[in-house]
Parts: sequence; structure tokens; C-alpha cells
Amino acid sequence: MDPTPAGLMLQDYAPRTVLRLPDTTPEHPKFPVIDAHNHLGTAFGPFSGAWPVRPVAELVETMDESGVELMIDLDGQWGEVLNYELDRYVESYPDCFLVFAGIDFANIAIDANFGETEARRLRESYAAGARGLKIWKPLGLHVRDTSGRLVPVDDPRLDPLWETAGELDIPVLIHTADPVAFFEPLDRHNERWEQLAGNPDWHFSPTRPRGASDDARFPSFDELMEQLASMVRAHPRTRYILAHVGCNAENLPWVAQLLKSCPNAFIDLSARIAELGRKPYSSRDFFIAWQDRILFGTDAPANRAMYRRHYRFLETRDEYFSYDGNEIPRQGRWQIYGLHLPDDVLRKIYAENARRVLCGGPAVSPAAQAEKGNMMFIVDADIHANDTPGKLASYCAMPWRKSLELLDGASYPYLQVPGFAPNLRADPPIAGSPPYRSVETAAEMRQGLDDLDIDAGILFPDHLLLFAALPNREYATALSHAYNRWLVEEWLQ
Repeated sequence: MDPTPAGLMLQDYAPRTVLRLPDTTPEHPKFPVIDAHNHLGTAFGPFSGAWPVRPVAELVETMDESGVELMIDLDGQWGEVLNYELDRYVESYPDCFLVFAGIDFANIAIDANFGETEARRLRESYAAGARGLKIWKPLGLHVRDTSGRLVPVDDPRLDPLWETAGELDIPVLIHTADPVAFFEPLDRHNERWEQLAGNPDWHFSPTRPRGASDDARFPSFDELMEQLASMVRAHPRTRYILAHVGCNAENLPWVAQLLKSCPNAFIDLSARIAELGRKPYSSRDFFIAWQDRILFGTDAPANRAMYRRHYRFLETRDEYFSYDGNEIPRQGRWQIYGLHLPDDVLRKIYAENARRVLCGGPAVSPAAQAEKGNMMFIVDADIHANDTPGKLASYCAMPWRKSLELLDGASYPYLQVPGFAPNLRADPPIAGSPPYRSVETAAEMRQGLDDLDIDAGILFPDHLLLFAALPNREYATALSHAYNRWLVEEWLQ
């Protein structure tokens, strides 16, 4: 190689910084960690490294040395592969692993009822022991139906699958699209040119015009993000973990808006500390603002050095350090900065949020929490939703709708409909009772619970209990249906 500047190839250019900066990389994380995004099988190619063939005991030892108490294996797939992953990891170390199932993308091309088929497959996988569902990026980019059309992420034919995940109370971890640069022209302006030049199958440009479903080219990045958001909004009873910082780490305001509009959405930070660490101010603000909705994950073969880089990024004020440990960074030629997150935020991101989202298995085992000293999961079992006749009126048919509109604002109003109920007065306040906190919306309720460090609340239907005193069965039934519909649409969604 010609050593002069004119003969130096970009691939050989590996500058070394002359900055003298402290390295305060932690030996261990401040708090126990759940790695909610990892691969331990062969379903997704090289992302699992050698762990599919190395002894599981060595992996557990690496986890212990790295402060990782639980790892999510996303390579479960279904059938025999799922059974193998469960036997290899969960059967041997039930307190260390959970396995997520997958769907058969190939079946979509030959099965017109693929949504129902995959929903049944998910039920079978759950019965076998899977505790979540992993959806990879071919959905929206490559998967086609029986007519040869690309299947969008929010295709309604997949609704039975998402609804089944909600019914089973298991999360869906979904990876849609890829970094924005993968959808840009591969020219001298593309900041991931070297990465794409070495992996041409990761490049999705040129893209088709928006909505041109017959066009053979790929959808644009923005169109895929719109499909993802549409799917999450359409299934509020299903918990989604949006991989790689909501699949849009380059645009944190977009991710924040999705989290704000969809309480059922969570994100993980896997494979994106390179993006987050080069904008430390906005990333730190984002992590603090959405501390209850972010899960720790790596999407990288487990080893101590990799985990310590993540802890350095999250815990320290270190500046200008490598995000992957390579002489030439693989994703782009830049360095990153630590976020120095507060301890209460670290606790949530490292493990508490994952326990809440996973809802079962060793991740929320009371015995494990007591042994490790983890924070308790607190539930307020008696919360009263602030209903009024006016709010319920639109959920009732006539003549009850008109009656409720006229009674809006009355005390114990449901018991004051002439001819249908006795006229009772409100009970007087109980002397010495504490003041009640009145909220009008689900968002205010969530904020109120957060202020008191309460993880969940059970809505107690106080007025619904009064309906039992109504002598008219039709009126009581109409009110009960209206009240339940109002609770679901205004509070639970």
C-alpha cells in the first residue's frame, strides 16, 4: 500500500484520537440487568455468535459476571425449533431465560388465511412455553401474499395474530425497517457507506412511491414507520416492544410522539447505542422523559466487554469512546458519549420495565425479587373512574340516552330516573376521611400513579354497584353496558 495520503484507501484509514480523556467503564452494572433482546439460536443468522453450540453453563457464567440476571432468546420460532430452544435454555436454567416464538413467513405466500393460521400457531407456541412473539423486518419489506403483493406491517389480515398475543397477555417484539441510511442512495453522502458496501443486501434504495403496492421496489422508511404506528394504535390491548429504539433511533421526537399516543408501546435500546451516543443531550432527555417505557437489550452475542460498553454508555459521563470496540467502527465513523443517567432511571431501564412488560415467568417471580432485593410491584386495587351521566349518554340508546343527558350533574344520578329507580340522596362525607384526588382522563390517572410510585391500578366500578338497586332490569342492563364500554374506550385504551 502506498503510505502517502494520495495512496491511502478509506478501508485502511483508522485514525487514533489524541484526546486524553478518563475511562470510567464500570466493571458491573449498578443494578441487576435483563437483556430483553438477544439471540441464542440460529433463526436470525450470525447475531447469536457461537452460543448455539457452546455450553449453556458458559453463557450463564458470562451473564453472572456481567450482572445479567435474565436473557430473552428471540430465536424460538415454532414447533421443533421452539421445543429445542426451550429444552436447551429454559429447562436447564428456568430462572435465567425466556424464549419468544416466531411466525412462518413462508406460509403467508401460500395461505390466504395466514392471520388465523399464525394466531393458532402462537397459541400452540404459548402452550409449549413461549412467553412472547418476535416479528422480524421481512414483514413490510419482503413478505408477499398469495397474489404476490407485499404484505404491509399493518395488514388487517394479521389482526388475529396481534389480538391473540393480547389475549395471551404476552408482548410482541417487532423490528420494522432498518436504519434510515439503508433507505438512502448509496453515494458519497451516505454516512453508512462502508457498512452497506460490505452488506449490499441491507440496502433498500431506490424506494417506491408511497402507497404503490404493485411497485416491485421497497417501501420508503417513512411509509414503514407509518405502518408500524398504525398497527400499534389499532391493537391497544396488545403490548408491543418496538426494537432498536422504536425502529427510528435517528428521530427521537417521532418515537416520543408514538409513545405518547400509544400507552401499549415500549421500546428497547438494542443495537442503537451508536445512534444514541452521538447525540447525548437529546438522548439523555429522551431517556429521562420516557424512563418507564424503555427496556435494556443488546442484540449482540453475550460477552463482558460488550455489556461493559453498554453500562459505560448508560451510567458514565465518559466522552468520545467506541460504541463497538472495533478499530474502524462498523456502523459509522463516529464515537459516542455517556448519558450519566440517574439511578432511579437506570433501575427501570435495566430491569424493572422488562418485568412489567413481560408479565410472568422468572422476570416477575416474587421469590426472585425478594432474593435479589428488587423493588416490589405495587397495585392500587380500588380506583374509582370519574363517570357522569353525560359521559355515558353516548353509549346508550333511547330513551336512556335522553334521561342521562338531563340528569348530568345530579348526585347519585342513576337512581333518579322517575319510574325506574328510587330517589336516593348522596351519602354525607365521612368525618376525618382523607381528601380524594380527582382526575378526568386516563393520562392524568397514569401520571397520578407514577407520582406515587404505583405500577398499576384496578378500576373499581362504584356506580355500577348501585345499578343493582334499580328495579327496572332493562335500564340497569343498558347502564351496565354503557359503563363498561366507556371504561374500555376512555380508560383502558
